[in-house]
Amino acid sequence: MQFEVQQTIIPPPVVPPTSFWEDVQAVPLVVGVAAAIVVMAILVVPILLVVVAWENRLRLVGPVRRRLGYPPLPEPPPVAAEQTVLLRRGPLELLGIEQLEPDREKLGPEFRAWLDQWEELASQEQHYPGLHRLQTQPEIAGLHGQLVSDLAREWPGGMFLQFVEPRPGQTPASTTWLAYLEFATLRWERVAETHGYYLLPQHLESGLAFNPELFRGVDSLGAELVLRVQAGPGEY
Repeated sequence: MQFEVQQTIIPPPVVPPTSFWEDVQAVPLVVGVAAAIVVMAILVVPILLVVVAWENRLRLVGPVRRRLGYPPLPEPPPVAAEQTVLLRRGPLELLGIEQLEPDREKLGPEFRAWLDQWEELASQEQHYPGLHRLQTQPEIAGLHGQLVSDLAREWPGGMFLQFVEPRPGQTPASTTWLAYLEFATLRWERVAETHGYYLLPQHLESGLAFNPELFRGVDSLGAELVLRVQAGPGEY
């Protein structure tokens, strides 16, 4: 499948500088917010300490029990990784497994910093960007095991996904791609590089008439990416 892609980048809005008087007026608000943060910390920190102690109770109590001659406490059952169904279509199944901690450790601090930038998008879009380890049944070479976002848009004869490609030792430490999977052949291809932009799933396009050809992406700096994807000549 061949596609024609038109790409438009909308820079982040320019915030005008504030005047001295506006800065002075903002002082009480800043003081109030700081006081609220202190009060919240006083209330929340003890609760967090209790939660952390409870989660690490085996590690804390184990040495004491061994010294007293008691048998060790049973290990808690492993927590099953949360699965997100991206697609079920006949024998084809695409599942997203939320297991990012191994990637954070394995791919180094630069990649962790890159992931942190994605997490900052939650404050802009009121939606935490989903990242999943893709599991395909049957196994699709090159896609199975890829790190993908929660974009899953069906298209006649296939579907679009966005996957993350780590680039250890480079700057930036990762990039992203809009990819297309053809159902009939289970072949996939890169359609367009989307760099650090998170392509929004369809359910986040609130207030806009849905157009399957348009993909909207945002980055941590507030810039927007608009992709118009059309089938190439002779594809239909």
